[in-house]
Order: sequence, then structure tokens, then C-alpha cells
Amino acid sequence: GQGGWEKTAMKVVQGTMKGFDQLKQGVGMPSIDRIQAFADALNALGTELERRSEQAEETYFGRRDSAWYRYAEQAYEGSIAMGELLNDAFVGRSCTSLGNFYLKSGSIEKAIKQLEKGKQRYIDGLGTEHVRAAYAHHALAEAYFQNKQLDKAKEAATEAVRLRQKCGDNSLSKSQDLLQKIESEA
Repeated sequence: GQGGWEKTAMKVVQGTMKGFDQLKQGVGMPSIDRIQAFADALNALGTELERRSEQAEETYFGRRDSAWYRYAEQAYEGSIAMGELLNDAFVGRSCTSLGNFYLKSGSIEKAIKQLEKGKQRYIDGLGTEHVRAAYAHHALAEAYFQNKQLDKAKEAATEAVRLRQKCGDNSLSKSQDLLQKIESEA
């Protein structure tokens, strides 16, 4: 059965999405700041549901039929939908979050789809040389590596390393380690 926290989380997701549906139908348009706050809250809720599922005594994480999985997925999807009213960079962040969620849960094809979308939206919103694009490139490299698409994995990891070096990102070694791992398998 569902505990109190799970029920509360689902009510938040459902309530926010109901409000968003009303928004799309023209029932009172809130300010951009409010939309961003809702979208941020959904993205954070997805992350929290993901974290809690990893800590659960009985491992729900990765079971696509579990409540945890559905709640987190809906929260991330809601963040993407609201982000469409904001800007490309926001959608890029939310798609990358959902892609990483799918990657961790073993839904590699879904992960690749969301991470490719996230990468493109980051590029559309922030340009090809922004460090946030490196986050999507790194996650894509991991997804392609897990999917045994080593050429694509190497290409994505190489770009993540290049961007992180250029931008002085302190996660550079993480991408360098991944690139080395991919190259050793190729």
C-alpha cells in the first residue's frame, strides 16, 4: 500500500498537472515566475521521489510498474510541459533530468530520446558552447555506452570533455573517466 508521503507526492503532481491543464485551456494565465516556480517544484519533486525510491527498504526503483516510478516520471513530465511555456534551457534541464531518471532505471531507449531532446534544447537556448550542454552530452555518453553504441558514446563523451575543459567545469574528471572507459571497450 501507499504511505502518507507517497499519497501526498501524488496529490501534488496531480494537482499541479490539473492546474496546468486549466492553464492550457485559458483559465487564468499565471505569471512566468509562477509557471517557473511550479516547473521547478515538479523537477525537484521528481528528484526527491527518485532519491526516496533509492532509499526504500524494498527497492521500487527501476520497476516501471511501481508507484515511485510513475510519480517521479509524471513529475518530470509535468516540469517539461510547463517548461515549454518558459524557454529552451529550462526544457533542456527537465528533459536531461527525466533522461537521467530513465537511464538509472534501465529504460535506455527512453533515456536516449529525452537526453537527445535535452541536449538540443540546451543548445537552442544557450548555444553550443554552454556547460549545460556538457551535462546532456555526458549523460548521453553513458546511455549510448550502456546500449553498446560505442561510436556514439565516444562522440558524446568527447564533446562533454571538450565543453567541460572549455568552461572550467569541476566535473571534468568524471567525463574524462567515462571517455577512457568507453575507449577501453572500443
